[in-house]
Amino acid sequence: MHLIVHSCQNCFNWQKIRQYDDGETIINEGDTDQIVYFLISGSCSVNIDGLDVNAISKLGDVFGEMGMINHKPRSATITAEQERCVSHSTVPFSNE
Repeated sequence: MHLIVHSCQNCFNWQKIRQYDDGETIINEGDTDQIVYFLISGSCSVNIDGLDVNAISKLGDVFGEMGMINHKPRSATITAEQERCVSHSTVPFSNE
């Protein structure tokens, strides 16, 4: 069990916690990066081609992971719907 706790603590060493304001864009559709985000509080909208298609609202929800997986431009815009905190990786992942 101690090994699992230690591993989790190491994961957060490369995380950065940021608070986003209501209406602030977190991810822009079409951008290219490999940052993965984890929801800590609040909620946000998922918008594709100008249409709201989903919401992210559960503690621990992960978003932005497809940039790491397929190395393609972001497929959606993610916008904070209320003041919220998000944790995101500060070091891009790579599968190379």
